[in-house]
Amino acid sequence: MNRFDAVADTRIASSESPTARPRWNAESLARQFVGQFAFLPRAWGVVLALGAVDLAWANLRGISFTGWSSVVLTVGFLAAIGFAYDHTGRNARLADVGNYAALWVAFSGVGSIFTYVVATMGMPLRDAQLSTIDAALGFHWTPWFYFIAHHRYLNLPLKIAYESMLPQIIGSILYFAHTAQTSRNREFLALAMLSLVVTTLISGLLPAVGPFIPGHQPEFAKVLQTIRAGTVNTFALDNMKGIVTMPSYHTVIALVLIWVHRPPSRSFPVVAVLSGLMLLSVPSAGNHYLADMLAGAAIAIASIASVRAAFGYETTCAAHRPQPRFFEDDGAGAGSSSGSSGISAVGGST
Repeated sequence: MNRFDAVADTRIASSESPTARPRWNAESLARQFVGQFAFLPRAWGVVLALGAVDLAWANLRGISFTGWSSVVLTVGFLAAIGFAYDHTGRNARLADVGNYAALWVAFSGVGSIFTYVVATMGMPLRDAQLSTIDAALGFHWTPWFYFIAHHRYLNLPLKIAYESMLPQIIGSILYFAHTAQTSRNREFLALAMLSLVVTTLISGLLPAVGPFIPGHQPEFAKVLQTIRAGTVNTFALDNMKGIVTMPSYHTVIALVLIWVHRPPSRSFPVVAVLSGLMLLSVPSAGNHYLADMLAGAAIAIASIASVRAAFGYETTCAAHRPQPRFFEDDGAGAGSSSGSSGISAVGGST
């Protein structure tokens, strides 16, 4: 029995109960099933294509990356979980966790490398122009930084919110899998992939080290400068830094998180508050110009529009479906076993 049959059988059986909640019809299930297996191979194709670009570009620039074994083992383990539970139909929830966690880890690895190889373009730094744009908008980074730093009740929560990007990504994968919102997991990953590639390419053309207090340059800015200068040519995958300043990828992900958790998803209020705080933290905790955030917001909006157009019915209509609850009812899931999956992102955040 495959995953589709298992879910369909469960829905038919549960519909016989007088107290059963509304279920998706056969057409909706078919769309979900077809969409899932059309998307996953394409997503792996994107990962492999970006990895090939990384390899060619790194060889051209004479830089290398170490620590591949842990990444390959993690991706292989998670992908095996997804494959096994998908094709046995034992637990659709664990299948989604394995499939999407594996893709996120793999894409985080090749995506982080992509930011490093693109930085070797060595285009002129644009900090002066970005600072001028901020001033024209009435934003001055140094006073803002000191204001946040001198108010502990603001500084600590904002630092925590800024570091919440990875936990929110992991939590989203698990939540969407647990609540059978595969289309949201699919949309989230597609948005992250598209926006990271666009963000990275723009950062190569408009590089910046970001604002900082003299004598306290952040570590990521130092790494960026060593890449640009060519003084270091070997990097460890388990110690990658988020070196992209312009546009702000933290801003992109914060807005994407709010979007993919939109109602009727019950997680929306929590994610909206936490991601809103993340946005507020970006200038001070992430050493970003306001212009970086505006560019990141533009990329997020354009990416959402592009993915909605590409996915068509699936993403446009998913918000109007009742949230399926067959994983939350005792004995109602495609499988009754539960589990969790760890995901370790390679590289830093920007």
